[in-house]
Amino acid sequence: MKSFLPRFLAVVVFILLVFFQTTSWVIFFGVRPNLVLILLTTLSFFVGHWLLFLAAAIFAGLVIFSASSFWPALVLVVLGLLAFWLGHRLPGRPFFNNSFIIILSTLIFYGVINPDFLSLNPMLVVLEASLNVFLGSLFFWFLLFLFRESHEKKARVAIR
Repeated sequence: MKSFLPRFLAVVVFILLVFFQTTSWVIFFGVRPNLVLILLTTLSFFVGHWLLFLAAAIFAGLVIFSASSFWPALVLVVLGLLAFWLGHRLPGRPFFNNSFIIILSTLIFYGVINPDFLSLNPMLVVLEASLNVFLGSLFFWFLLFLFRESHEKKARVAIR
């Protein structure tokens, strides 16, 4: 029963933030962070099986597709899968890898969706990438807090 509540809270927060991405309610300093990109990247460090992660990415993509168009939704799903793949292969600490993958994904997202945006608004891209890293770090610590028992057990097993 202990493991149900953290998973339930993580799913509720995931669903809420995916739906917030489709609204204009979340804007900081005139910049709308890419919550789905942040969620998928950060979640990739906490979901163990790729099929479960794929289901979460497709759900997020479908919600984004219903609010905008197919291309950004597809790019977000592919970037989520790339984050899952990289997150399990990069050396170093997951917290820093999460920040690196968020920056990389933000740049790739705009490079694919709207390459002119990168060259015409570099400061806005830097501001959004910084905001994405900040929010991704908060979400990372939130998930780490929720799943601290299972991560402590994994750490103890890895030490032995």
